[in-house]
Amino acid sequence: MKYCFKLLCILILTVPANDLFCQDTIRTVSDSTITHDKHPQDLPEDIGFYIRSTDKKSYLRLYGSIRLNGAYDKGGLKTKQTFSTYDIPTDIKDNESRFFMSPYQSRLGVDVKIITFVGPVNLKLESDFLGAGNSFRIRHAYGTIGDFLFGQTWSVFGDPTSIPNTVDQDGPNSSLSERTIQVRYEPKKSLLNWTIAIESPNPDITNPDSLEIDPVFQSFPDITGRVKFTFSSGYIRLGGIFRSITVRNIDNSLKVLAGYGGLFSTSLNLSRMITLKSQISIGKGISRYITGLTGKGQDVIFDPIDKNNQLLFSFGGFVSASYQFKKHLTSAITLGMIRIRNQDFQSGNSFKSSFYTSLNAFYKILESSEIGAEYSFGKRINKDRTNGNANRISFIGFINF
Repeated sequence: MKYCFKLLCILILTVPANDLFCQDTIRTVSDSTITHDKHPQDLPEDIGFYIRSTDKKSYLRLYGSIRLNGAYDKGGLKTKQTFSTYDIPTDIKDNESRFFMSPYQSRLGVDVKIITFVGPVNLKLESDFLGAGNSFRIRHAYGTIGDFLFGQTWSVFGDPTSIPNTVDQDGPNSSLSERTIQVRYEPKKSLLNWTIAIESPNPDITNPDSLEIDPVFQSFPDITGRVKFTFSSGYIRLGGIFRSITVRNIDNSLKVLAGYGGLFSTSLNLSRMITLKSQISIGKGISRYITGLTGKGQDVIFDPIDKNNQLLFSFGGFVSASYQFKKHLTSAITLGMIRIRNQDFQSGNSFKSSFYTSLNAFYKILESSEIGAEYSFGKRINKDRTNGNANRISFIGFINF
């Protein structure tokens, strides 16, 4: 094994620096992301260790990030990695203080470009350690050829580029930035920047514990699309989704519910130092795509009176302003909210709405490393108007390689 490692080191060191790290090489790897989606917490595309094939037509980039994050909570929230406004308790007043640190947001990734007889094939695989029990988890795993993308990456019904940079991994509770398995078509040479995709359905359904209902498999994919209008100071993006959610009735028969939603997002440079970002989303059965509601069973709930399943209507949005104080210092303030239109049959402690506020600052120590600190405030309100608050001071430091 040690001889293989030495051979790899010799290979990298013997490649001329101008060839290995030239602009064309970096641009070739960057071209693998035809999605034009860039989350503020994504790693830069000009870092990593580059290796090229002997024919100089194929490239591989190894990259990663060592991250240490932590937080201090003064009551009100027991989740660690994310500031989840949905999980703020409303039934008890918790005054206990909690502190934690974690390295599990650290990442490792590979970008590859291969020249084939059908054209360039681009591959990306990126993972972190935020799976079950802090296990290795896939973040992105996709390939592109021509105008097509196959695999897992940011959903077309979302806009990670319009999300502000936050210390908290999730960011605003109302943001849409879900990663999904998909087949996407995104023409590069179109005069209008548009995208369409079919995505793997994974609805969040709440069934009552008192009923034994057989598992249900989804019959149709989610259909997503978007269009982007770009101008000198930024862009505006409109997105949409149609969902055919298959549910099982109490008599074990199947029923298909039609979910739908829309998204308006934007990123505007108001000046050289001020950037404004925002999102507004609305729809039925789209909670799975909303950061603060993902995995909470808020797409479909069971009506115990009429004995059927019903889609929940939700809407939300956020606005964020960031300011570049100096070359190495930035700060952002963000306000957001989400709300669900409760049904009459839902209990009084059912989630109705939540509010999110954060104020942060990031300082770039070196070209490839930053530290950040953030204050977050959240509020959850139930159907019966009972509510709870949460406060968190969080921090992060990372070195990219």
